[in-house]
Amino acid sequence: MDVYIEYLVKQKKTAQTTILKILIVIAVIFFSFVMLALSMQYSSMSFIFLCLIAVAIFGTWFLFTSLKLEFEYIVTNGEMDVDKIIAQRKRKRLVTIKFREMEIMAPANGNHKNEFENKAIKVTLDASSSVTDKGTYFIIARTVQRGKIRLIFNPDARIIKNAQSVAPRKVFTD
Repeated sequence: MDVYIEYLVKQKKTAQTTILKILIVIAVIFFSFVMLALSMQYSSMSFIFLCLIAVAIFGTWFLFTSLKLEFEYIVTNGEMDVDKIIAQRKRKRLVTIKFREMEIMAPANGNHKNEFENKAIKVTLDASSSVTDKGTYFIIARTVQRGKIRLIFNPDARIIKNAQSVAPRKVFTD
């Protein structure tokens, strides 16, 4: 029987993204004032300075929308693809994990915290809405693309059930 599950998770806003947005706005305002002052000083080049202000405003909009991240988990016959969707305009494949080949899948805040905090794993992919959410899980697996990784994600019940059916001794729900 073929299995196909899609699940989309939106990343929650953090204090870091809010601070970054504030710094970007301050920088654009400062840049705009400097360009306006220069356009008054050099009136023959004022069109170029105004165009630079327009480019800065467009760049700000582009950066703001690029901070909207979503993650899509696609499970097909015991294999999970994790995609990162940036501002609903760009999709990037983060990783493909085969449930049979993973070492462990467990809640990030559960009884398997030692495996979650394993310092030997150098690559951590955070594809979750927030690491502190109740439904946040982690997978430790060896992948073709990146070697041994720790994936933090927010699966729904269907994904957990499918992983349990493929690798029952490696999936924990405590």
